[in-house]
Amino acid sequence: MMLNGTLWRKPGLLRRVPASDERGTALITTLLIASLLMMFCFAFLTESNTATSFSTKQHARMSAFYAAEAGAQRAYVRLCSDLNWRDGFKNEPIGSGCYNVSIDDCLTDADLPPHGFRITSTGTTMNQHRTVRVTLKPPREKAFDYACFAMDTIELASSGSHGTEVWGHLYSSGNFRMDRRCTVYGDLVTTGDVSIGSRLINESPARFHGDILSRRSIQIAKACSVLARDTTISACALTVASDGNVTARQSIDCEGFIRGVKRSLSPVPVESIPFPEGFFDLPWPGNEMRKVRGWPLYTFSSPDKFRDFFERTYSRDTETFLLHGVFMVNGDIEIEVPRPSDKVIVLGTLVAFGDVKVSTPAPLMLQRADSTFPAIVALGTKCSGGDIVFGSNSGPVSVSGLVYAKGSIYLGDRYPENEICVTGGVCAHRIYSGSHCRIVYDPSIRLAMPFSSHSLLVDSWEEL
Repeated sequence: MMLNGTLWRKPGLLRRVPASDERGTALITTLLIASLLMMFCFAFLTESNTATSFSTKQHARMSAFYAAEAGAQRAYVRLCSDLNWRDGFKNEPIGSGCYNVSIDDCLTDADLPPHGFRITSTGTTMNQHRTVRVTLKPPREKAFDYACFAMDTIELASSGSHGTEVWGHLYSSGNFRMDRRCTVYGDLVTTGDVSIGSRLINESPARFHGDILSRRSIQIAKACSVLARDTTISACALTVASDGNVTARQSIDCEGFIRGVKRSLSPVPVESIPFPEGFFDLPWPGNEMRKVRGWPLYTFSSPDKFRDFFERTYSRDTETFLLHGVFMVNGDIEIEVPRPSDKVIVLGTLVAFGDVKVSTPAPLMLQRADSTFPAIVALGTKCSGGDIVFGSNSGPVSVSGLVYAKGSIYLGDRYPENEICVTGGVCAHRIYSGSHCRIVYDPSIRLAMPFSSHSLLVDSWEEL
């Protein structure tokens, strides 16, 4: 039954809701759903903006870190080629950011060791900063801690009233022989046999001031002695006194005098130190290289070209041959000057892909370019092993720096006019000295080839 648009049912039955009430309910439901959707959208947009902002910040931080790494790498390469470089980099652009680099050494930071460096590189991108610190040190082989280092034999010779004199420690993986009238101020470590002095009657004795440690046997001739090493020896930085002990894994045959303790059949281990076989090995430098850390570099494709260049350096006014720089010869280096009145002065480094031979009655003085440059390097053909020979007719020779050969080193002969003084160190597979030879270890030398890409080692690399 219809009455005024309203349907009535019998009592107990549902009554139809008015149309106006239905429309109100739908509106409220729609508003609630819309509000929920708006809330979800707002939360999503807020989360999206936060993630985008975080991602942008994280990207900027990563870019700043890589900028700092790039600055540190560039400074490392630059320092390897020029140890005197201290300028660093300021606001150097890279990508969307930049980097700043500062260089410290032992003069600006007392915590750094001598010849050590610290690189501090800060990268900046979109106000984000990251800092990398790198500590560098020169490479150091154990072989370069000795006045004489040999993998085969060390023979210290004598003649007349003169003998070889060594100020510094010695190491040999072969036998060690020390002739009469020779004197050593330092310790000896060897994996071979040791022979000191001569058994001949009325021969002048040999003197060894320091400790001797051998993996095999030791023989000390009559009147020869092993004494204490004085703490006052400063030329080779031997600041710790030694008792003059003699220790051998096998027998000790001593007719002389030992001030310290004699230990035969001793279980004391003897460390085996490897020869720095490839430490100075390098390819022939390209033509684009003209200077090394400010020093001129000269390359010669043959010994004849080096000889022609050497003769053109002669000055008649001073009667002097003067070489200044780093000289690399693809073959042998021979220095031959016929007149004793002349002089030969080399300020720099001689590198031979062959042998080095000095046979001149004229005085020769060789001073390394700086504390990281060796004085003479003989690599041999294709770095297969070269010799360094100071001939019997050589004049007085003074060498400051490391003398390094992959083969043998012959230091002078028995004549007084052949006197040789090496201040630095001698490193080779075999070492033979003449009677008028003096070797003094210089602990300030830090060795690396001047044109090597590994002239500095990374001690630490960290982010601050």
